[in-house]
Amino acid sequence: MTDAKLLPATSAIIQSVSTDRWTIGYVGLGYALAAKDKVKILAVKADKNSPAILPSEQTVKSGQYIIARPLYLYFNGQPKGTLKKFVDFCLSDEGQVIVKKTGYVTAK
Repeated sequence: MTDAKLLPATSAIIQSVSTDRWTIGYVGLGYALAAKDKVKILAVKADKNSPAILPSEQTVKSGQYIIARPLYLYFNGQPKGTLKKFVDFCLSDEGQVIVKKTGYVTAK
């Protein structure tokens, strides 16, 4: 693909897409929603016979939006100490509110 641009950061992708009407970029849902006044978010089909689905928390969680990916945290054993506190906070109601406010898909 000689026409592909490899950009170093999400902000560069958003900038490129917002200034060139023929550019298509892929960024995380939170970034796309934050830039929705600058870029057009496209619906995607799983195959030619499927309906086009827009990304949202609901369509990501249900598996309808096929370009989503999970975030995994790997540990060498069970998390302990500060690391456990961090994981517990991330999964707490307070942590999940932050996830939702920043435009990401909650774990719960």
